[in-house]
Amino acid sequence: MVEQKRVVSKEELERALNQVEREQFLAWREHPVTEALLTYLHNKREDLKEMWADGAFAAPSTDEMAIRNAAAQGAASVLDDLLNLDEVTLRGNDE
Repeated sequence: MVEQKRVVSKEELERALNQVEREQFLAWREHPVTEALLTYLHNKREDLKEMWADGAFAAPSTDEMAIRNAAAQGAASVLDDLLNLDEVTLRGNDE
């Protein structure tokens, strides 16, 4: 039997994130698994840059090339957000 994952409401997520202390966040950030994940994300971002430099997003039409480049820029932006995540951003407030 496959276990179904429970969907967490926005309110439940906010309550949980507000309970994260700075020390807990830093411990998570310095954990070897987190460091491995961040290294993986960094490498994926660098791969995107290399792909762009190699012309991987070139296309026969300017519209198609614009779409490919926009998708790559969006992916790079998400990777940057994850790599630069801090506890204030995670909570979604300014303390």
